[in-house]
Amino acid sequence: MFKRRIDLRGLVRFRRGEFVSNVRRLLGATATGQLIGVALVPIVSRIFAPSEFGLATSVLAVANTLSTFSSLRYQQAIIIAEDQGEAETVLRLAVLIALLLTAVELLAVLISQGLFADSISEWLQGQAGLLYAAPIVGLLTGLTLVLKAWQIRSKGFRRIGGAAIVVGASVPLTRISLGLSAGATAGALIAGTGLGLVAQIAVLGTAKLRAACRGTLAEIRSGRLWSTARQYRDFPLFSAPEALLHNVSNTLPIYVLGFIYEPAVVGFYVMATRLVRLPVDALSQSVRQVYFQKSTELKSRGRDEISAFFKITGVLFVAGLIPFTVLGLYAEDLFRLFLGDRWGTAGAYTSVLVMWIFAGFVAVPSQVVFVTYRQQARWLRFQIALLLLRVGVFVVGYLLGIEALPLIALFAVTGGLFNVFIMFIAYGIIIQGRDHDVSRSA
Repeated sequence: MFKRRIDLRGLVRFRRGEFVSNVRRLLGATATGQLIGVALVPIVSRIFAPSEFGLATSVLAVANTLSTFSSLRYQQAIIIAEDQGEAETVLRLAVLIALLLTAVELLAVLISQGLFADSISEWLQGQAGLLYAAPIVGLLTGLTLVLKAWQIRSKGFRRIGGAAIVVGASVPLTRISLGLSAGATAGALIAGTGLGLVAQIAVLGTAKLRAACRGTLAEIRSGRLWSTARQYRDFPLFSAPEALLHNVSNTLPIYVLGFIYEPAVVGFYVMATRLVRLPVDALSQSVRQVYFQKSTELKSRGRDEISAFFKITGVLFVAGLIPFTVLGLYAEDLFRLFLGDRWGTAGAYTSVLVMWIFAGFVAVPSQVVFVTYRQQARWLRFQIALLLLRVGVFVVGYLLGIEALPLIALFAVTGGLFNVFIMFIAYGIIIQGRDHDVSRSA
């Protein structure tokens, strides 16, 4: 399928374009925040035990799952809205939905604490009250996604980068401060995440949130809010379930490992993915945000997107090849040196996870294509298939009594192969879209 060759001269010219300029601006700021976070990880890892990381991650995994549909994915419609007024209406709709869903989630936690008190207490090692933090952290994360979408539409990549620096530094610093003053507990780790998100929201624009709240009632009365909700209903119908499945699929090891093994195993897994994803997310999120805006612009103007798709995918592959190879070979030794001997197991987990993370890194432009071309229903079907496959892997592993490391390796292989498959599908979507535009203009 991939008969088109990547033009090396084109890659050189591509470096001078607006896209790369925006990525560099955003990546530079994001990388600064990530580097601060990485520099502080050895301190955090020596204050908090792997078991506390495991407990905190279990709660934050729930929060992360809730955040994926906190606004029913309407924040993505902010970027592709036809005009500024419509984008502001979508913004108000997304914030309103996020607030309403958070209230429902807090009520659900309260009810579950009564109905399933023993199970929750056993799961969280007697700290069931930590679960109340999940809807709050989920709301804060959801609001950052809404504000980022607005900044992407406005090409406010400098502000997004500034927010990345703030959250990258404030989360570990807050965790260290709370760990030393209030105790090295899972609650301190969760609180550090929440306070970091508050700081990030402040940088992204609390004024925009206040303006959105002020105009919401008027748009409810006029009916414009509901008409806009219907116009972009494919996002809650397809994108929100897809995002939920994608999140559950990726966080499945946290839940399963916590069920099968002791909390320390979850802590090792989290540290393994966290340290690798800090730099990876810094680049991939920058590329995703800028490419989303660029892809939408190219499509709206009827211009061919295939060249940009190949160039960006190729650059990501070349950029990640050597670092991921080094991690695959030497991660365990690097973790022992960087974090201390008790975290060597996390390095072993990293060695088998690199295939999945590398493939996902290269597939970032492919994932954007599904949203740009309104292929959320198709993406949803793929996510369902991936989730079922991963559940099957863990069920078989559990029944056969497989140890944690080979079980994580099987999980990584399924994720890696899925991302390779997605790249081929995204290419086909672009070709179909181009042929459709040509036939329509003929």
